[in-house]
Amino acid sequence: MLKTGFLSSFLVLFFWSNLTNASSIWIPEELELGKEAKVCYKPLGDWGTGMISKNSYELESNSFQNFAKESTKLRMSSITCLRGLIKKESDLTAILFGYETSLSRENHLFLLEIKILTSQERDFPLTPLETKSVKDWIETRTLLVEGIRNLTRDSLYYSDKDWENKKGNLEEEIRARYGSLVREREKFLFGLSIESRASYLNYLAKFTENSI
Repeated sequence: MLKTGFLSSFLVLFFWSNLTNASSIWIPEELELGKEAKVCYKPLGDWGTGMISKNSYELESNSFQNFAKESTKLRMSSITCLRGLIKKESDLTAILFGYETSLSRENHLFLLEIKILTSQERDFPLTPLETKSVKDWIETRTLLVEGIRNLTRDSLYYSDKDWENKKGNLEEEIRARYGSLVREREKFLFGLSIESRASYLNYLAKFTENSI
């Protein structure tokens, strides 16, 4: 079971950014080193569950960059914190297992979001053309999210020397992906009809509120 405190911050963060990939890294407390890793998780600021651009012709690039910077800062801080818990090989194994477990739960939440998006019970369900755009969005998102996840795994494996040498470039790579994620999500949502988009976002907000 997900604990209420985590679920509250994680659902809002997760559903808004559509990442399945919390910016900060969460390790389930019931797992080895989970309690110690609790301090490595910090929630992202409240960005809500809606959109940040008013229309498709004026995408809020500055806000996208701010989101990417904040997300990247939290992820890099989490990685540094988790690396500090690794004193021996078994610690690395435990942290990696905890990380993969958290990803499985994130994947589950993303599937819930897709079910909400594609539900025929919404007031304005998707048209066949919009359903095709969902598939395209999932493919784009998966590519970007897996990039962030792979970079994170690599970071946990790095020696202290490699970490110091590579973390600057790593930060740039992750920030670029977070920025692309939020931009592509906004473009996807603007591709839906006004009625369908509003129905989906309203349903999503209610689901998040009822789940907290």
